[in-house]
Amino acid sequence: MLDAAGEPLEFRQVAGRLLVELGEELRAFGGRGEYPPVVFSHPRSVGDTSFSLALSHPDPAATLLFTTDGSDPSTGSAYTGPIPIVETTIVRATARKAAFGDAPPQTHSYIFPLDV
Repeated sequence: MLDAAGEPLEFRQVAGRLLVELGEELRAFGGRGEYPPVVFSHPRSVGDTSFSLALSHPDPAATLLFTTDGSDPSTGSAYTGPIPIVETTIVRATARKAAFGDAPPQTHSYIFPLDV
């Protein structure tokens, strides 16, 4: 991950919180042991057009886990690339890092009316 000037960001552990050094400024991920949630490339929706859903996280070292059946993502598949959404799908995702545990699970429903 690079900063605005194209320089690599430095990640380090400080008092149990992951900090990203951005020049003089330090931003903490979460607080009180909380880890930020997964970011979905598409908002929840109702429609009839398929698409590829990308998942991301502010910490590039996080392991992303997901399910497409609405079940608990903490035991789901590791995210390795875009997820095809071609029918009604309930995607749940979390991010994991040993120092933080799991981020709060996020759930997005993509409804195709002809399926329901």
